[in-house]
Amino acid sequence: MILDVINTVGSIIDKYLTNKGQAAEAKQQVTEVLLTNEQRVIEAEKEKWIADTKSESPLTRLWRPITALAMLGLFAYMIVLAPFLGTLDMLIEAMQEIPQNFWSLLMIAWGVPAAGRSVEKTVKEFVKK
Repeated sequence: MILDVINTVGSIIDKYLTNKGQAAEAKQQVTEVLLTNEQRVIEAEKEKWIADTKSESPLTRLWRPITALAMLGLFAYMIVLAPFLGTLDMLIEAMQEIPQNFWSLLMIAWGVPAAGRSVEKTVKEFVKK
């Protein structure tokens, strides 16, 4: 995602700056600012995860694995048991009654940490080049 932003901003810079030297310098500065910001976000997320794992509360330490196991159980039920038991249609109807905002919240809660790790790997690879 960050690479898409860098490439998009780079193409905008190329479009409006005709001097190639200035354009290259501007792109370099934008890239450095964006990567530095992204690295700060990743570090903050990392510190939060470390604090969670060092917490004395078992619930704080284990909420991610518990959530992952619950989702795995739900998917197993939906894919294996519900069709076998004939309850898949009822399950789908019940899930359609859940507000869209709830699904969005779930996507953010589970997607941000995963995306953050992917971005971290991408940024490290980009900085190496």
